[in-house]
Amino acid sequence: MLTLPFLLSLLGTAANAAITIYTDIPGVNAPLTTSTAPFAQSTENSAYSSLVLNPPAIPFGLQKDVPVLLQTTTPAGASIGQKGSFLGFSVELSIADAILGYNSTVLNPPLLNYLANIKERAGHGPTIRVGGNSQDESAMFPTTFTDAFGHQRMIQKWRVDNGNPTETPNINFAIELFYTMGNISALVDADWYFGLAFDQPFNDSNAMTVAQAAENILGKHLIALQLGNEPDLYAGHGRRPETYHIPDYFTEYSHFLNDLQLQNLEREKIILGPSVCCTWTTLEVLEAGYLQQFGNWINTIGVMHYPANNCGLSGVINPQDIFANYLTHRSAQTFVENYLTTAPTVIAAGLPFVVLETNTASCGGFPGLSDSFGSALWGIDSALALAAMNFSQVLLHVGGQSTSYN
Repeated sequence: MLTLPFLLSLLGTAANAAITIYTDIPGVNAPLTTSTAPFAQSTENSAYSSLVLNPPAIPFGLQKDVPVLLQTTTPAGASIGQKGSFLGFSVELSIADAILGYNSTVLNPPLLNYLANIKERAGHGPTIRVGGNSQDESAMFPTTFTDAFGHQRMIQKWRVDNGNPTETPNINFAIELFYTMGNISALVDADWYFGLAFDQPFNDSNAMTVAQAAENILGKHLIALQLGNEPDLYAGHGRRPETYHIPDYFTEYSHFLNDLQLQNLEREKIILGPSVCCTWTTLEVLEAGYLQQFGNWINTIGVMHYPANNCGLSGVINPQDIFANYLTHRSAQTFVENYLTTAPTVIAAGLPFVVLETNTASCGGFPGLSDSFGSALWGIDSALALAAMNFSQVLLHVGGQSTSYN
């Protein structure tokens, strides 16, 4: 079951901390003070932003007393049983080495300590997804890469103008990444989702090699392979023709899975999909025959969902203007209302329903909002609402230094 200590551990990771800095500069003996800066004055990398928003007014008529009736039997309308690992993490492939570790023998100690604490409190090893926008144009290589300083790296990336508002780089990664993930599992019992490239579904030989390596190295700790990331945005991001829609997606999916069948994986039901987010709904994909055509492969239905975006699609959004939206239960209700029909359909099919990627806002979140105590409360409220809706897992996304929710 979902444990309160695990939920509370989220609070400590999301809140801003004030730091007092002392200096030996002549004439400056007092500690530097902190202040609240306007939105436009925050110039640091988003992950280190010092911006603090003004708290909105406390709602009038706030209900402070909530009666709780304890029952000895399962109440009507109760959700499916939930594990302590209900909340997990989604790590962007392009920064996997920065989060997980330099290689399979040099893992990040702070991460290991954090995951070990989660395992102890939640009673179950943590769940981590590696993928995201950067997975779709990725390729795996047998050896590591030499950087400009002569160091061997397991991630190589470069930026291209690919029309994606997240400015996602192209990625090469070494098979060493899977050994790194496997060693983390050996220490903290972590389970994994991993994203396969789907940018060229008719030229998928490298993705086949990735699928084999993931299964062979991660073994029982591999939950599923995510095939494609947000395919409903492929046309808008210039990765497919403007006419690209669900039937075209199914044609590509079928070709890819036919090739995957030739790889003789130990598990056939190893795919998570359809991982849509924005212009298609999961229900539309299911009603188009997704499970009828590909059900033999699917072990998890996954969605991507953010309550807002900072992609500039609707102009510049001042986080102060929307901060209050995250501090009411209505935000969590709006989140789950998108899946009132979809969730029962997935559960009836006997499959877990997972929010594979979420956070306060897409395209890196909002400075001052995404790293606030208020956003941590939003995360807990939304997670519990999704658990009640029969989602099996919710993964909070982690990006790079330009990401506010880090």
